[in-house]
Amino acid sequence: SLPPVSVPTESLALVASGGQDVGSSSNPSVSSGRSSLPASDELRRSSLQECLFQLVSMVEHIVGIGELDVVAPTNELRETVARTVDEIWTELNDGGRIPADVDRETVRAAASRELLDRGPLGPLLDDEAISQIRVLRGEIRVHRRGNPASRDGLDFATDAGVARALRRMCDGIDVEVDASYFEATLDSGYELFVARPPASPDGHLVVLRQPYRERVSLNGLVRRGTISRGMATLLGHCMAARANLLV
Repeated sequence: SLPPVSVPTESLALVASGGQDVGSSSNPSVSSGRSSLPASDELRRSSLQECLFQLVSMVEHIVGIGELDVVAPTNELRETVARTVDEIWTELNDGGRIPADVDRETVRAAASRELLDRGPLGPLLDDEAISQIRVLRGEIRVHRRGNPASRDGLDFATDAGVARALRRMCDGIDVEVDASYFEATLDSGYELFVARPPASPDGHLVVLRQPYRERVSLNGLVRRGTISRGMATLLGHCMAARANLLV
């Protein structure tokens, strides 16, 4: 059974790294800067990321990383996590550690995804326009058609969150997720490469690549000179008639 939920003041102080205010650099995964964002937006994003770090770290400390490291969280675990997040937020807010402009629901939703789902990778894996996703020290970079793309969403809060996301992503795949290095092909088609600590000293290194699949029509093959116009017409008739083809 899960332990009772409580948020001791000394634990909050521990995660707050000696009483630093939200927005300081106590979380190593917080990006030092993103040139694609205006300074005001970058500052707001940094505050959101720091709040997420404190929430997720405290839940891992109170509930336990072992209890959270499950592929399919139970309803009991979900309720415990939600209750713990609310209590931690109240303690941090009452202590003046959360800036007034930080949106509670944004941070709360991100914390829930990281603790109970695939974290920030979940929505990205459903975006067919993304060709590559990289994660290093919890920070995410995406590429679309080979070009870096700006991303305003939050990163992972902890390296344990990256490990949980990988375990859930690889559920049902024959791969050893505890190995120092492993590769896999996800059901979505993404090719996954992972280097884990201690092989990757700065935390999990994750690369997700969507293989390029060029879609070519019969007319396109004719234009390239691959087949003749007559052959394209013949193949078109065969497919329309659902005829069997022997090549």
